[in-house]
Amino acid sequence: MFARTRAFLSSIILFLLGLILIFALVYWIRIFLNQQNSDIPIYKVDTNKNEIALTFDISYNERNIDEILEVLDKYDVKATFFVVGNWIDENKDVVKKIYDRGHEIGNHSCTHPYFNEISEEDMKKELESTSKKIKDITGEDTKIFRPPYGEINEDGVKVCESLGYKVVNWDVDSMDWKNIKDIYNEYHDSLLAFAKSYVMREDIAQDLVQEAFIRLWEKDHDFFSEVALRSYLFASVKNLSLDYLKHLDVETRYAEAYMEKTSQEDVIDEQFDKEVMELLFKTIDCLPKRCREIFLLHLDGLSSTEIADKLSLSIDTVRTQKKRAMKFLREHFQSQSSPNISFTFIFFKLLCSI
Repeated sequence: MFARTRAFLSSIILFLLGLILIFALVYWIRIFLNQQNSDIPIYKVDTNKNEIALTFDISYNERNIDEILEVLDKYDVKATFFVVGNWIDENKDVVKKIYDRGHEIGNHSCTHPYFNEISEEDMKKELESTSKKIKDITGEDTKIFRPPYGEINEDGVKVCESLGYKVVNWDVDSMDWKNIKDIYNEYHDSLLAFAKSYVMREDIAQDLVQEAFIRLWEKDHDFFSEVALRSYLFASVKNLSLDYLKHLDVETRYAEAYMEKTSQEDVIDEQFDKEVMELLFKTIDCLPKRCREIFLLHLDGLSSTEIADKLSLSIDTVRTQKKRAMKFLREHFQSQSSPNISFTFIFFKLLCSI
């Protein structure tokens, strides 16, 4: 009887010890995760209350602000308005009106740059300049910051926190009111200027912007926020511009190499050289996207290993795609009747030996 009681008590003790270990493990895991996530923005705060934090970002106009304030007053709701410094300069009375109605004013940078693309010193200037403008109007310091486009990396968060700012993003933003026409009208001009800053030609920039909108329409993306939409459009135009420049750079350099070689051999006149190179790169444009990307990097002088590292692919995949590209080019040029084109292919094969 005593032995059975002792065994029972031992089982209870072991069970309790097990529970204690489990709770301790969960506790330390939560601490570890909190430490790991210390350098990311705040998206939401866990709470048992039925509450939300309502925020607005203002960067370029004061449209609908009066209407928004009326609705908030009607339902006795307070919100946070993140404002851009340059916008404050022209709308000090609006900032004062928002503050006087009981709402919080947050920092949204001074010029609305991509924080992932500016220096630590510039980050500090963006934050401190806008905070000073807010304090001059409200008399209060603000220590909450929303990064432009919602984009900021760990280094950026550390800079903000070193200055005493909490980086606050969002987890929900309704966009069901937007349609493609609204989006086009709102973003076309700024995207065009953005593309021109890369390609330096308005006609090319216009084509790239049109392509970005076509892709947006065809893919029918669901964006959870306007910031996400804006980020997508600008990233799309940037990538299209860089692809264009990369392609142009490769085409120009290989056209020059080709011209030099053929001029030495005195085989083809200058005008035909240009036409042949245009045909070559039009044919390359017909390759599948990944295959074309690998082949252009190959033309750019990268080895299979370097291409694999750059694109996070296996070396076998890179080699297979290069061979597929060469096969496509070979079949295309062999189908042409012109002997000059056949020569072009031979020369190209010398350049692109795999």
